[in-house]
Amino acid sequence: MKKLSLLASCLLLMTMMAPLHAQADLVAVLEVLEAGVEVQTAGTEIWVKINSETLINVGDAIRTDETGEARITFFEDGTSTIVTPNSQLRIQGFSGTSDRFDLSLEVLGGIVRQQVNNLLETDSNYEVITPGMSLTVRGTNFDVRVEDSGRSALVAFEGQVAAKNEASAADVAAGFGVRSETDQPLSDVVPATSFEALDAALDGCPGAVDTEGDVRLYVRVSPSPEATAVGSVDPGEIVLLAGATADEQWYRIPFRGGFGWISAVLMTVTVDETCPGIRLYDDPPVEDISLYESPDLTGNSALVQVEGTSLRDRPGTEFTVVDTLVLGEVVEILGQDPAGDWLQVRTIDGLVGWVSATLLRVYNEEVDVITEPTPIPTEEASD
Repeated sequence: MKKLSLLASCLLLMTMMAPLHAQADLVAVLEVLEAGVEVQTAGTEIWVKINSETLINVGDAIRTDETGEARITFFEDGTSTIVTPNSQLRIQGFSGTSDRFDLSLEVLGGIVRQQVNNLLETDSNYEVITPGMSLTVRGTNFDVRVEDSGRSALVAFEGQVAAKNEASAADVAAGFGVRSETDQPLSDVVPATSFEALDAALDGCPGAVDTEGDVRLYVRVSPSPEATAVGSVDPGEIVLLAGATADEQWYRIPFRGGFGWISAVLMTVTVDETCPGIRLYDDPPVEDISLYESPDLTGNSALVQVEGTSLRDRPGTEFTVVDTLVLGEVVEILGQDPAGDWLQVRTIDGLVGWVSATLLRVYNEEVDVITEPTPIPTEEASD
């Protein structure tokens, strides 16, 4: 009863003081929900432990330890902020009255839950500042997270939040989230009802791909067999799935510093059970190949520069095509014909044959001459 009495007294004091602070500082009630809450009064360096309730003002900071939790109530309508364990918040600024105001909160770390109960007047402003973005609301419930690196994230549960930074802006509706590194544009706005789901949608999920036989998978710029192939990948190298088409017939994977798409036909895709859910694309993107990093080539290596390059069993266009190489594929150079017009190569899956030298980007000019070519055909790459 003593705790309830003190909270009621604080709320009564707020009601009495509201008219007196029409153009002055905000007075809010801080209620300790779980022990482990401290307040640093504006202009001081001392953190004071709070055991029950207290009044706080503009410039004050609140922090919690690994068990602490606190609620800050700003107005009589119940508009409040929950400061969860291991979090820190500062009341940055306030002007106006409880009906029309500018309120600014700065989340310094951890997770803070915002509950704005009533639709704000058009001349009111409720802003939450983080290292990665600022958020403006007009009546909504949402969570904000700030990591040690400054990376900031938002998940909206009701209403809509306007997120922006110097590089970009986005409206985030209920059931969606967004994230931003410091000094970087906002991420895509993606479906999410938790920070775990937001991270999975933006970072991908651990996963694996199994196929029958010893094959490589073509990587394409978009989820279509007609899309440009930009390389190939060993299924065993795939450990992260960045998304999938809505029908889950194609999967997006990290590829050379960017992304690419692989077909799920004739293969088994497993998403780690710890992942809250892989991102599904209704409108899949076409990847920007300019983002791709050059492969780390050493020794007698070469890069296929033309999609559909023919691998032949002898050095010459009149000889049999034993395989077709994809743009960006890395091959090992075994030698060259006496004229230097054709190179004998070995693909990553072990197939040996001859390719016109004009179709390869060679990283070592010292190549042995082969007078007796002996190709060794094996399996082809697969979609």
